[in-house]
Amino acid sequence: WFFNIASHLKSLTVNGVTTTNTNTATTDATDVTNSAVVVMNTEGTDEFFTFTPPEADGNYAISGSIFGMEGDDYKVAQGSTTTIVMTLAIFDRAGNEGSCVITVNIVRAEADAPLAISCPANPDSVALADESATVASVTWMAATATGGESEATISYAAIDKDGGAVILEGSFTDNFPLGVTTITARATNGGEMDTCTFTVTVREAGADTTPPVISGCPSDLTGAIPLNTGGITITWSEPSATDDSGTATLQSRSHASGTTFPFGQTTVVYTYVDPTGNTANCVFNILVIEVDTTPPVITSCPGDVIVDVPFGDTSAIANWEEPTATDNSGRVFLDIQTHVNGQIFVAGRTTVRYIFRDPTGNEAVCSFDVVV
Repeated sequence: WFFNIASHLKSLTVNGVTTTNTNTATTDATDVTNSAVVVMNTEGTDEFFTFTPPEADGNYAISGSIFGMEGDDYKVAQGSTTTIVMTLAIFDRAGNEGSCVITVNIVRAEADAPLAISCPANPDSVALADESATVASVTWMAATATGGESEATISYAAIDKDGGAVILEGSFTDNFPLGVTTITARATNGGEMDTCTFTVTVREAGADTTPPVISGCPSDLTGAIPLNTGGITITWSEPSATDDSGTATLQSRSHASGTTFPFGQTTVVYTYVDPTGNTANCVFNILVIEVDTTPPVITSCPGDVIVDVPFGDTSAIANWEEPTATDNSGRVFLDIQTHVNGQIFVAGRTTVRYIFRDPTGNEAVCSFDVVV
């Protein structure tokens, strides 16, 4: 007999929008070669999706592994694809068994992030050309804008000595007076706006404008922690700095070696300064990832099931209490179920296995025998 995938893979619902399977392939229960595929595209903030698995028509029973259990909700991250793979065992009333595979792909579009602007690092200080000069030319790097629904336009403005705003033309080079001038960079795309600031410094003629030289600045570091734990202590060799003046001082340090870092990425910044006020930064990142090595915990795994039948009978129905599982991640899936509670078993010994998995792939197995 044949199992029509298309008539049994019902639907996939995301954000209240339902997509039905249109694959009309028919799979022979004894010759598994085909799969049904549903693709759902969705946008916006993180949402859950609900998957409705196949149903039986009364002449046979369906069981099997669904990466994601019936009626449960599963979250799809933006800009990613989540795949549900179901390996279904199909049984008719005579106990004949076949199987098929159904794959469901959920494609999540990347939502537009809010408009955000990032300013460049403060340019190195510049000295006046001579004692008669009143301004000096300073060049800075461009600010960058990300996110937003459309491309942003970036403009620059500085506050002059009289407190007025001076619009800079965006050539990234301009004349600045003696002292420190704050530049405001502004990104706009019509409906959104964001700003950031940086400074340029002009020193007296003949002043030291060479920043300290940093050595031993660490590369990015990575640490791993068990799932749902607080953090990890990360250590590194402290950087150092020298200066042509003979003195370079650690002005600030965002984090010290031996700090406990939480899950995620943290930027570490060391700033060194010389006696004239020239600065240099050492910047690196600490990335802490979560690693789950703990398998699910199974409860109520049955012992062997013994079914007595009259002499001459060759099969019988076997029943047992379904096992369940929990996991430290809060998500656990019945990945494989070889037989169905209430199924007909032929005379002899048959091993029944339930395999539960967590999102990381750790598995736990419940195994018992049905003896007829």
